[in-house]
Amino acid sequence: MKLQIMSPAADRVDYKVPPAPRLSGLEGKTIGLYNNMTGGAGIAVDRVAEHIVKRFPGVKIER
Repeated sequence: MKLQIMSPAADRVDYKVPPAPRLSGLEGKTIGLYNNMTGGAGIAVDRVAEHIVKRFPGVKIER
């Protein structure tokens, strides 16, 4: 008896789309931070928000 093993993974597709251009700065921009409700995620999101606001004063944070 011959056994054939098949992979359920789809073939990889490479799209030829260039990356978006970099922003000139973050002044006046809004950054969204997502809390996935895992243990400690709320604390991590709060700390990341604090660091972003200190480094980029004109940024608005949405949670």
